[in-house]
Amino acid sequence: MLSAGRHRTPRTGACFMEWASLLAGEKFSDHPSCTHPLLGHLARMVNDATTDTGRRRLAPLIPSVVGLTSEDPRWDDDVAVAAALVALPVAQEEDRRALAAGVLTCERLRALHRPVHADRRADGYADGKADGEDPDDGIRPATRAALAGTPRATAWALDFTAGLVRLQSLRDPASALTEHAVLSVVRLGRDDTDELLARMLRDAIAAVRGEEGAHRAPAQALPTRTVTAG
Repeated sequence: MLSAGRHRTPRTGACFMEWASLLAGEKFSDHPSCTHPLLGHLARMVNDATTDTGRRRLAPLIPSVVGLTSEDPRWDDDVAVAAALVALPVAQEEDRRALAAGVLTCERLRALHRPVHADRRADGYADGKADGEDPDDGIRPATRAALAGTPRATAWALDFTAGLVRLQSLRDPASALTEHAVLSVVRLGRDDTDELLARMLRDAIAAVRGEEGAHRAPAQALPTRTVTAG
């Protein structure tokens, strides 16, 4: 059973990432090395913001994050954008603006990290460029289509981000965007909040698993032991 917060031992309960650490054979922790740091951060936020009933439905996702990690800097942006695009259509207008600006920023940072000889078709491009797409824009077609659903917020975000002098000078925009995505959904108090949060996590997992060069780090050998969780 999953429960909110951090726990000292499995006997007092375990959150999403603490169970992941057990499955990986690591020391019991909510920050196991078997999962990409920002993906783990999203999982902890989703776990804690979800109701007790909804949290049970997160359990089947735990094995999918075990060993899912990479040093590819694009993973941070993929996790953040995936979470933000779930929140964007339902968020309040002020939050939509911040989310759209964050998505544009992370997409452009991600483009800076794209390998020079990478096949852009893996990012949704055909022959290196989508129809009507500026090849130097850095915004993937799927992301552009999602932003088109919130035209006012996107127009504001385009104007705002145009004033950024250097993208590289921004401090951890992917983490900030991920956190804002979760909070913008939670503060709405919708009946489908649990499902929206779960979809953020599912979409983020799918985004990094589909990334070129994605790999699953080998998990440690599972110890022989009995675990009792509250």
